[in-house]
Amino acid sequence: MCGGTLGKRNLPDAEAVIDNEMYYCTESRIINSTVILEHPFDHYYNEEEDHIMDEPHNLRAVIEAEFDGSKKCTAFCVVQVYPG
Repeated sequence: MCGGTLGKRNLPDAEAVIDNEMYYCTESRIINSTVILEHPFDHYYNEEEDHIMDEPHNLRAVIEAEFDGSKKCTAFCVVQVYPG
């Protein structure tokens, strides 16, 4: 990777992955389960210099998410990031 910091501003979050992308794409839902997801995203923001990068690059996040009996995501953790 580029060696830049990947803080909250750069990493995918539960709203972006679960609510905006996965949750509404189908009638099926994940319930009572822990799942491992792979999610592509762009590293576009330089946190050290506080600006958008001239040349963003693609990354992939490995995410561990837990769902309860009501179909809600109750835990969300990015466990790994690699070039993608």
